[in-house]
Amino acid sequence: MKKTLFVTAAVVAMTAAGALTGVQSVFAADANGNAQGTTNAEFKVEAGSGGTDGGDTGNDKDLILNKIPDLRFNLDGTSNGADPKVGNIISGVTLKYADGNVETKTNDNAENQKGLIEVLDYRGTNAGWNLSAQVGKPTNGKTTLEGTLTLHAPISMFTNADVTAAGNTVAGTLTAGGANVQIWQAKAAVAGTDAQHPATPGEGAGTNDATVDNGTTFDIASNASATTGQYDALVTWTLAGTPEMN
Repeated sequence: MKKTLFVTAAVVAMTAAGALTGVQSVFAADANGNAQGTTNAEFKVEAGSGGTDGGDTGNDKDLILNKIPDLRFNLDGTSNGADPKVGNIISGVTLKYADGNVETKTNDNAENQKGLIEVLDYRGTNAGWNLSAQVGKPTNGKTTLEGTLTLHAPISMFTNADVTAAGNTVAGTLTAGGANVQIWQAKAAVAGTDAQHPATPGEGAGTNDATVDNGTTFDIASNASATTGQYDALVTWTLAGTPEMN
């Protein structure tokens, strides 16, 4: 009750003071007969896509490895192409990417058979990211082969980057059973210091897409102990929230 009385008294006092001094209300009309005031329109933006995405996430759920491709190889890189013979493996052979229709799938959330590599970045930090890959040695359970997987995937969508620029391709050469190799990098934003060193926006926000093409090959080293059967090599894809690999 005291609070109500105090407020009422304050309003009366202010009104009286205005009447005595001739102070105008902020809503009073100006010389042209117009009354004008200002208010604020406000909203907050939070990290996230605003929808539901599939794929794989790490500790940061707003940086998503949304699509990673299965890779099937044969001699000529077509869907109905011939498979290599034992003689090819004994001599050593370069196999070509045909499609993603592998018989053994990993059932990963991001796995697809269309050759798609897709990274989603909804962090809202412009901090950049990097994608790396590692491939195991192909084996049929009886024989294990040595080889080199060359990845080549032209980029079709990449925020704040010229996708037609030379070299703007997801690419890397992976030694079977070897180390993780960086194949795609989104640069972080850089603050400008002067006219000679202007600010540059970060890359890779939102949706970023690339598709594996026939530049992708698997070079199989000569192996005189080759046996028949289906050979599988697990490819591990790693998305990290920094432009450089740790």
